[in-house]
Amino acid sequence: MEDVTGIDLPDVAARQRVIDAALVELTTRPIDAFTLQAVAVRAEMDVGVIRQVWPSATTLMTNALDQFFDRIVPAPDTGSLPGDLRDYARSYAALINSAMGKRMLNALMISPRTWDLTNTRATYLAERQAKVGAVVQRAVGRGECVTGTDPDRLIDLLCAGLAYIVLAYGRDVTDDDCEYVVDTLLNGITRNP
Repeated sequence: MEDVTGIDLPDVAARQRVIDAALVELTTRPIDAFTLQAVAVRAEMDVGVIRQVWPSATTLMTNALDQFFDRIVPAPDTGSLPGDLRDYARSYAALINSAMGKRMLNALMISPRTWDLTNTRATYLAERQAKVGAVVQRAVGRGECVTGTDPDRLIDLLCAGLAYIVLAYGRDVTDDDCEYVVDTLLNGITRNP
């Protein structure tokens, strides 16, 4: 194991090494097997040094997943709701088509108890909703949505429609799937008189 006596963990490179090691751990092991010690071994750092920044495995896991999500699925700002939802749908599809995304789906939807020992799951989801909900809030402010549009429910419907494809059918989400889900959300399925 590397001697880390001189490493200042606020150093960006050292922190990123820990985050990267955490993401590899999350990709290769079940979430309930995630530990600071395993990340320390993978990052070749002393667990005590890692604990200075991330006092628990759930804190590190949540931080790593948050950074991963922000990198893969940024909150778009194209200037229109259809553009934002299409960009978001494609980014979200790329996430859930990945190995990490499939693990996250399993942990969030199928096996939530293996993650949520200290309310980490709820905190993670609330932070995700706040970031993505801003997309819909901007559209509400531009007058693109009907009165009473709920940003959280709209994003939930979009994500659920795409995630179901991966979970139920075991296949990757395509661009056509993204277009269909977004168009259905925007237009509904009933005929206008």
